[in-house]
Amino acid sequence: AKATDIRVRIEGHGYSKIVISDNGCGIPKSDLALAAVRHATSKLRSVDDFETLQSFGFRGEALASVSMVSRLSIHSRTDKSPVGFSLSYLDGTPTMPQPKPMARKVGTTVTVEDLFYNLPNRQKRNASATREEYSKIVQVVQNYAVLYASQGVGFVCEKRGNKAGVDVNTTSGIVHSTRQAIERAREQNKQQAPDDAALKELQARATKEVICQLYGSSLKSQLQSFCFSWQGKQGDDASLECTGYISSPSYAGSKKTNLILFVNQRLVESRQIQRKLEEVYGDFSKNR
Repeated sequence: AKATDIRVRIEGHGYSKIVISDNGCGIPKSDLALAAVRHATSKLRSVDDFETLQSFGFRGEALASVSMVSRLSIHSRTDKSPVGFSLSYLDGTPTMPQPKPMARKVGTTVTVEDLFYNLPNRQKRNASATREEYSKIVQVVQNYAVLYASQGVGFVCEKRGNKAGVDVNTTSGIVHSTRQAIERAREQNKQQAPDDAALKELQARATKEVICQLYGSSLKSQLQSFCFSWQGKQGDDASLECTGYISSPSYAGSKKTNLILFVNQRLVESRQIQRKLEEVYGDFSKNR
């Protein structure tokens, strides 16, 4: 929560080790024992919470599931604690009675090692698709980097070992400047969501520049922003707001469709929605 720098490090295409670290609020020592217990970290208290989620997880199942098929460890420190604490898990259960104190910065690091070590058939099946799996990881990081650029949140995704390299890095430049502007605006206005025309323009530029950084600088002159909103009938709470960027027809003509779709800040893959959008865009292109 409240992280502005999120880093993903991959070894062995993700099967040897995955390390995800952030500079967020951290996990209190007393909560570490529950981190890998199913549903114990759920962010949901009612159906209405789906509308206001501010974190990536919400059901409290991911760490529990991962701990069943890997060697999981979490290192974390809150700003109220002078030291950090670490705890390892196996089959959803801590491997030691108490978290161990350690020196570290405020934030959290989750390490997943030997993924599917206890499922040899799964390991064998995935061995031939390791490059594909790593590409999927990069794609997810890229997508969230686009979404959160306007909030000043930077992402890094790097690969260690054979053919090491950094495939995503949006932590500097305009994303960093946007984060500083948001922090200044919040200090001045004492609001969670500062309303400032110059800031909104900077946020829009940040999103556009990250898209171009990740998908090609030739997009810079071809991206067009759009905004659509719909309100239900009187007495109906239903509403819809859709914002984003599309490339111009002249650019898209010879390119494969690359759709990044978020619904309520959640990454969504839907063939049905993609086909409908392609149909609408096709009609739009013909009429230009």
